[in-house]
Amino acid sequence: MFRRTSLSMTIAAIFLLGLSLSLPAAAGDREKIIEALQEHLPNLPIEESQLSRADVDGWWVLRVGPDIVYVDDSGEHLFQGDLIHLPSRDNLTERARADARRDVLAQVDPDSRISYPAENEQYSVTVFTDIDCGYCRQLHRDMDDLNEAGVTVHYLFYPRGGEQSPAWEKSDRVWCADDRNAAMDYAKSGGTPDSDVCDQTPTANHFQLGRQMQVTGTPAIITDSGHMIRGYLPVARMLDEIRSHEGDR
Repeated sequence: MFRRTSLSMTIAAIFLLGLSLSLPAAAGDREKIIEALQEHLPNLPIEESQLSRADVDGWWVLRVGPDIVYVDDSGEHLFQGDLIHLPSRDNLTERARADARRDVLAQVDPDSRISYPAENEQYSVTVFTDIDCGYCRQLHRDMDDLNEAGVTVHYLFYPRGGEQSPAWEKSDRVWCADDRNAAMDYAKSGGTPDSDVCDQTPTANHFQLGRQMQVTGTPAIITDSGHMIRGYLPVARMLDEIRSHEGDR
């Protein structure tokens, strides 16, 4: 899952090579649309469950991991972008992305996360975090208040500077520590854990997943509903955001 070429990168490569996406007419037939997509986008194996009718007649929603695109009934047109219902100002594409994020995160091994459970859990969030990010550290300082408010926090590593960055090495050291939560606390306070780097860490997989989910900054907070909060919010505002999307699950 983590190493699959992203849909946006594949489409960009096709156009850079000067190829056209000329899908044969399919008259809305799901199987023929999938067959056409697999012919022109061979790096993207597609199952029927990934293709569903859009809210607009004549179009289909295609989900590939956390990516959302639209294909028309004729099979001759594909576009990426947000579909807005103007009367309600509802972002239909973001709703679909939220569903996709939720499904993708459900496939993440729970044992690959570092979790801070609330004693009386009402909500949980998954946070892509960079250990050296100032706002990530501020969120970590709020951990007791978040847990007290019933919010469980699951961390995934997202060192923004990539594999050669100090934050990547610190992520690996946190993972390889005997007490990962204590090592995370220490690293979030500005220290560098003295644990050795072990052979197997989830940092690379978490980082690739974050890129697929279009994480552009940290902290990137994903709620139970799949809604993404981009950046730090104080505890009260974060709770408001979580609650505002609670019905979307």
